[in-house]
Amino acid sequence: NWGVSRSENGLLYVANNNGLLEYDGLKWDFFELPNKTTIRSVLALKDSIYTGSYEEFGYWKKNAKGTLVYNSLSDSIKKEISPNEEIWQIVPFKDGIVFRSFLNIYIYKFSGEIKKIEPKSVVISCSVVNEKLYVATLKNGIFELQNDTLVLKIMNKTLENTKVLFIINYNGKLLLMTSLKGCFIYENNTLKPVDFEVNDFSLLDNGNMAFGTIKDGIYFTNSKGKVLFHVNKENGLINNTILNQYLDQENKLWLGLDNGIAMVDLNSRNYFFNDVSGRLGAVYDVIKFKDVVYLGSNTGL
Repeated sequence: NWGVSRSENGLLYVANNNGLLEYDGLKWDFFELPNKTTIRSVLALKDSIYTGSYEEFGYWKKNAKGTLVYNSLSDSIKKEISPNEEIWQIVPFKDGIVFRSFLNIYIYKFSGEIKKIEPKSVVISCSVVNEKLYVATLKNGIFELQNDTLVLKIMNKTLENTKVLFIINYNGKLLLMTSLKGCFIYENNTLKPVDFEVNDFSLLDNGNMAFGTIKDGIYFTNSKGKVLFHVNKENGLINNTILNQYLDQENKLWLGLDNGIAMVDLNSRNYFFNDVSGRLGAVYDVIKFKDVVYLGSNTGL
């Protein structure tokens, strides 16, 4: 499950290997693209569900019977779509939608116009911060989109051959998250490393952060990057690879996994620890004494 998004009316949409999933809180519905390809990205915005796929992007809308119907946008510029291109990210920006592949950026204006932009290097991510669109490339730095033109904004040797996965506003500064080199603060034309314990995260409403990993589930930290708790396959997840995170209006964090979908209710004050290893055994008694929790089980204390 490559992407998760939720509409204003509460329906959840998931970009899935086989198509588009829709969840209304009780049941799941499945919709295939006309070419039956994998959907890599999804964005629910107003009454439209935008999706990106293999050499294809467009939007879904419900007909008079309430069934989702697909409308292709890429068909109108079929000759401009690069061979084997896949749309990995969709973000809203001003009066339109940005579709990103590793090769190009397609800007769809609600007026109907579609403009293709070709960066000189592989495109890693697009991020909207304070109504500015930042485009991170693998070798040529980070650009800002100005009047449909990419203008170089950040170039530093540290970022060469570096995957900048996301950029957010962090205490009035730009915070850059990379795949392997950690996090950086950009301020006054200076790039400084940040000593967070983990990387690749979502900023939560209370200032805490959620860090998705490829091999070990998800970590939750405070605003300074100190780990508060950790959820992986040993204590609840059905899979340890977090491919996507989406925080909805109800403060529920949805996780697209390599195998499955998970939801973490951040409003809940209860934590459930599932000991799949069996080392703990059956818990028969619990007490809390001086901030320490003591457990008595059939295998010991």
